[in-house]
Amino acid sequence: MPGSQTGDVRRYSLDVSLQDIDSGWTLASNYQDSALFSDAVALQGLQIDTGRYRLNKEQRAFGLRVLYHHSSSAIPYEKSVLTLYRREDKEVLPLLEGLVMDESNGEFGWGGECEGRSRTLHRTLEVGSGQRNGYADLIVRTREVSTRHFKGRDGCESRDLPPRNTLATLHYDGQRYVLSTALKGQ
Repeated sequence: MPGSQTGDVRRYSLDVSLQDIDSGWTLASNYQDSALFSDAVALQGLQIDTGRYRLNKEQRAFGLRVLYHHSSSAIPYEKSVLTLYRREDKEVLPLLEGLVMDESNGEFGWGGECEGRSRTLHRTLEVGSGQRNGYADLIVRTREVSTRHFKGRDGCESRDLPPRNTLATLHYDGQRYVLSTALKGQ
C-alpha cells in the first residue's frame, strides 16, 4: 500500500498475514509502516518464496521477496531481497531480514557504447544440519561473476572474470538470524 513521499523517496507499508483458506479470516499478521522504500531504484514487486524452510520439527518459515529495478542503459541495477517469517500465535515475526538473493549492476558508456563492466550475484538458501537455540542453521551459497565489456573486432564483446563462490552459515540467536553487511548488499 502506497505510503508517504519525501522528494524522490516513496515509502510503502507492508502487511504480511496468514489467512484461513476456507473462511478468509486472518490467523496471524505483521504490519510495518514504511517497511519498503523506492527512490531512483524502483520497487518492482513482491513474490512469495516457496522454499521449504523447516527450522525444527514443529516450525517452518516462509519467505517474501521484494524486487527492485533501475532501468538505465548506462547504470542498470536490479535486486531481490528475501525476508523469512514464522508464525507465533497471532503474529507473523521476521526471522531473517534483508538477505540479497540476486543482484546485478553495471556501468556502461553513455549513448550505447560497448565499454563498461557489470556484476551478477546469485544466492541460494538452504537449511543446514546444525542447530542453535532450537532452530536449524541456514546455509547461504553465493556465486558472483564480474564481466568486462569492450569493443572488439566484431562489435561489442564481453569477457567474464573467474567466478567467486562463497559459503556462509547463519545461526539463530534466539530472536532472528543475523546477517553480515556483505549479505545485505549495497
